[in-house]
Amino acid sequence: MRIRGELVLAIVCYIMVLTGCGPTEQKSVPPSWAVTPRVLYERNCAVCHGARGEGTERGTMKVPPLNSGAALNDPDEKFLKQISEGGNGMPPFKYTLDDQQIEDLVRFVREEIQKK
Repeated sequence: MRIRGELVLAIVCYIMVLTGCGPTEQKSVPPSWAVTPRVLYERNCAVCHGARGEGTERGTMKVPPLNSGAALNDPDEKFLKQISEGGNGMPPFKYTLDDQQIEDLVRFVREEIQKK
């Protein structure tokens, strides 16, 4: 029973992070070396941006693709700020990811999603 309760708690926390309701004061994530950039993307980005960065629709909101359009020409600084600060429907990840993890996500998007 204890495992089930812990699983439910983990799922609730994950949903809160995805909806922007995550912790605002402390970062409670494993060290950046403990999670690969692919896993970071799958856990934090793919639910909205799609497994291959194709973009999706979430209710009435269109989530932009990362593998085409403006994202191909946006500078890394813009990606870093967007992931960290959020905005336009995207939650800020500066409370749940450290700076290195955010940089790893940008590199992953450039190399794996955009094939640059």
